[in-house]
Amino acid sequence: ARIYKNKGDKKNAEKYYKECIKMLKHFRMERLLKSIEEELKNV
Repeated sequence: ARIYKNKGDKKNAEKYYKECIKMLKHFRMERLLKSIEEELKNV
């Protein structure tokens, strides 16, 4: 865990983590859709 100098740092970090999580979720969805498409092609 990181020690924050002030509340501004913490707020920025939270925003950054939220962005990362959003990107990860989007990336996972993309991969999921691709794998589903591959499965459909194989049927």
